[in-house]
Amino acid sequence: MLNRKIAVRRGVLAGLDALMFGLAAASTAWGAERTLHLSYGDKKVDLTPADFEKLKAIEVEAADDDGPHRFRGVAVHDLLRLVDAPPGERLRRPTLCLVVRVKGADGLVCAFALAEFEEGFTDRKIILAAQKDGVPLSDEVGPWRLIAPKDTRFARWVRQVVSVEVISVENDAGAGDAAQPRTAAERAKERIKFVPR
Repeated sequence: MLNRKIAVRRGVLAGLDALMFGLAAASTAWGAERTLHLSYGDKKVDLTPADFEKLKAIEVEAADDDGPHRFRGVAVHDLLRLVDAPPGERLRRPTLCLVVRVKGADGLVCAFALAEFEEGFTDRKIILAAQKDGVPLSDEVGPWRLIAPKDTRFARWVRQVVSVEVISVENDAGAGDAAQPRTAAERAKERIKFVPR
């Protein structure tokens, strides 16, 4: 009986060790990769923290749970230009169905209308921040965090951002024809009248 209890305890301890090793490996893998994936249709761009630092930086003031802070990063609008997302002057009916999907390493997914990043539609700057009050973001929040000033709640402030994708919600399912980003862009060029289904 004693040998059986010892064997069970060893099995439990081995299982816990494997779980802890798996969590540590996952944490190390995220820490080692630290790549931001941008995409729109067939165009894809991967940025490392060093690449990100080379982009034009801006600062915004916004308040989170701790109070007001100064965040420094890159305007999402500028990141979207890297994958040729349609600029504000080209946002018409067919391209207004484009959505920006932001994913965090923790699995959080958040969506914005593409127009929310365009000056012709809004006066706020939504950024992907790398610093808070002049200090790099902590590992539990960074290396990048989406900051949406003027949001009254922080639900869309995605932590540990790993990807920013432009997708289309043109059809009812929102995913047909690989989310149809090219279809929306082609309709905008051809000026085909949008007909709701």
